[in-house]
Amino acid sequence: MPRFYSHSFVAALLCILGIACSGEEIITPMLVFELRIPQTQIADTNSRIDLAVADQGSNGTFLWACKKRAEDSSQVFQNDFVLGDDASSKRALIISSASSPNSAQVFILSIPSHPKSQDFTKWQHPDFIADKGVGWAIMYHQKVHIISTNLPPDCFELRYKVEIRDLGKGWDPSMRRKDSK
Repeated sequence: MPRFYSHSFVAALLCILGIACSGEEIITPMLVFELRIPQTQIADTNSRIDLAVADQGSNGTFLWACKKRAEDSSQVFQNDFVLGDDASSKRALIISSASSPNSAQVFILSIPSHPKSQDFTKWQHPDFIADKGVGWAIMYHQKVHIISTNLPPDCFELRYKVEIRDLGKGWDPSMRRKDSK
């Protein structure tokens, strides 16, 4: 019986502190990104897109999971990632293709350590092509092994913005989107 009381006490304490029973809405910065390639180019929809964040980890998706639209003579793919409120010194968007598993297109993101809303950036080319371990290198402040800064013509272009969103009460960070099932 004493164990029951000690667990109840801890649960009550966590609720009071708002850790376990937080009913507050979750407002957080989100990275909204768009990738584009020419209409004449075939996109590898199995390409993986990762947001690597120094000292925090990474989040990923696939090109096939992005919203796709035609814009002028380009294909544009859009998606988003939760940035969170934790300060970070470096963030990068990394695109690795199933057809080139040993290299990845790397875009270093210019986002302040504490993200605030910002409009879309201009379209930009990757900063470099790196080996497949680039995500780990960024997350753990290790040396990035750059393969090339001479970019091939079939690289993606990126633009991004930061939005502050209300994810609603009870949002679970393991969910991809609040509205997904």
